[in-house]
Amino acid sequence: MSPRLVLQFLGLPQLHLDDQPIATDRRKAIALLAYLAVNDLDHGSQRYSRESLSALLWPDYEQAKAFSNLRRTIWEVHQSIGEGWLIAERETVSFNPEAGIDLDVARFQHLLSQSKGLEDREKRIPLLVEAAQLINRLGGTLIGMGRYTEPADQRPDPGDDRDADVLDASQKLA
Repeated sequence: MSPRLVLQFLGLPQLHLDDQPIATDRRKAIALLAYLAVNDLDHGSQRYSRESLSALLWPDYEQAKAFSNLRRTIWEVHQSIGEGWLIAERETVSFNPEAGIDLDVARFQHLLSQSKGLEDREKRIPLLVEAAQLINRLGGTLIGMGRYTEPADQRPDPGDDRDADVLDASQKLA
C-alpha cells in the first residue's frame, strides 16, 4: 500500500502521514501546503512560481530574503512529510499529482456537490451532516486561506465562495 498524506485545514490545521500525526511548528510550512492544496482544487494540479509563493508568504521581505525563506520552508516540508509529495523545481513548486493526498476541503466540496444533486432529503441529509462534521471538527473554518492574502487581481471569481458553501450547508441542515 502506498503512503497517504492527509491534510486537514477545516478547523485547526493537521497533517497525517499513514495515520501518524506530523508535527511542524512552522506556520509558513502549513500555509504553503494549504495554499498549494486548496488552490489545486480550483485549478487542477498546477505549478506555482517560486517568485509568487515567496511574495505571498513574505510580502514585506526583499525578494532575496523571501526566496531564502521559501527554500528553507520547502526543506522543512520535505523533512516533515518526506520527499515525493512536493515537486520543487528551480522556478516552480507544486504537489506531486501522483502522490496520494486526502484533503478535507476537497471532501467537504464533494459532499456538498453530491447533496445539491439530490432531491430526496433522506439521501441528502447524511451528506450534509458529514460536511457539517468536517467543518466542526475542532471549531472554525480555514477555507480559501490563500484567497485572502493574494493580490486582488489574482483572486478567484467571487462566485467561488467556499465560505458561502459552509453557510449554505448549515442552513440546509437547520
